Amino acid sequence: MDIRSTFLIARRVIVACSIGNLLEMYSFSLFILFLPTLTPIFFPSSDPLASLLSAYVIFSIGFLAYPIGALLFGYIGDKYGRKIALSFSMLGMALSTFCIGLLPSYAILGILSPLLLAGFRFIQGVCAGGECIGSGVFVIESISSKNPGFFGSLTTASGTFGALFASIISAAFVSLVTPSWAWRLPFIFSIFIGFVGLYFRKKIGESPSFKDSFSKTNYSPLKELFRHHFIPFLCAVGIGALGTVPFYLVIGFLSSYLVFLNMITIQNSANLNSMLLFFCAFTMPLFGYLADKIGHARIMVLSALLSLLYAYPFFCIVYTGSLLNIAFAEILFLSLSQLFVAPINAFMTQLFPVRSRYTGTAFGYCIGMALFGGTTPYILLSLINWSENSSFPFFYVMFICVIGLFSVLVGNRCISSQILKHKLIEHEA
Repeated sequence: MDIRSTFLIARRVIVACSIGNLLEMYSFSLFILFLPTLTPIFFPSSDPLASLLSAYVIFSIGFLAYPIGALLFGYIGDKYGRKIALSFSMLGMALSTFCIGLLPSYAILGILSPLLLAGFRFIQGVCAGGECIGSGVFVIESISSKNPGFFGSLTTASGTFGALFASIISAAFVSLVTPSWAWRLPFIFSIFIGFVGLYFRKKIGESPSFKDSFSKTNYSPLKELFRHHFIPFLCAVGIGALGTVPFYLVIGFLSSYLVFLNMITIQNSANLNSMLLFFCAFTMPLFGYLADKIGHARIMVLSALLSLLYAYPFFCIVYTGSLLNIAFAEILFLSLSQLFVAPINAFMTQLFPVRSRYTGTAFGYCIGMALFGGTTPYILLSLINWSENSSFPFFYVMFICVIGLFSVLVGNRCISSQILKHKLIEHEA
């Protein structure tokens, strides 16, 4: 195969997987961004707080469904192929988001309306769980390159672009005078993104690594994972924790908590979030390329250590109340986090053999995301209420950094052992 053909295949794979990640974060972000609009429509109540709590329950359902989707699509991906798993996950994401856009209000369907909303949100989470890490695995397996960190980070960056896209659209709908039904349009639009993504995924072939290892013999990827690769699986859980907590701390918690403290306005919070997402999307590939040069494990360890040391100063700077200080502190914190997140796809792909790789990476990472990342706002607010100290959550951040640090160190030893084992097998052969 000549260089031009290799480049075209690589470009198709990256585009196909990036569109799926973009759709995942776009669809998932729309719900929380339009939550103030959706709450009175689907959860009408004389008590606004009760309505908001009901809406947050539906939002949390999506995170709880992530590991289920990772397990389901991980099984399909390891058993029948990455391409078929990623195609179904994209189709399910597009259709469920599209259905939310068409869902009648509580005034029309009654209690059935929020129940259906919960169902569609659950499907969103299931499909997102199959997409978020699986697409990275597919890219790295399909592209023969010396820069897996860079190419793996492109799919992650595309997800950030999806969240940024959703943020820009929601800001436009809030600022403009629109009809009461206009909120439905961004949700309905997801079906077009899904069809474009399916078109590109139809044009690409199956992962070469999967084709080489494919076997018709009856085996269970999950059983193989827990029987032979349980330690790497626990490492994937820890990596998923540190890979997501900083993002949800800044974007999910501080963006609303600082408004609650009257330190910044809602408009300033929205603008700052958009700026941070823009920053993350464009710097992610740069950090992925840097990780290829320095070493994936080395830069992830460096990120965990620096984040550990910065945890307490971070909260001190944020609570000064200066918008400039807040922006500086959050950009620096997310920069350190980016160093950890950028090579995640490349690093975790090496943790597992091909036969259980999709299941191990996706299921492990999504459990870490669901247990630690998705619960970050709730845990941090609970710690503040319990301690009556707004800076107290730095202990939790430090705890997550330690988990991530040990996960990378132990995972790197597992990778080294696997490489040594393969060399011995090749030598004996």
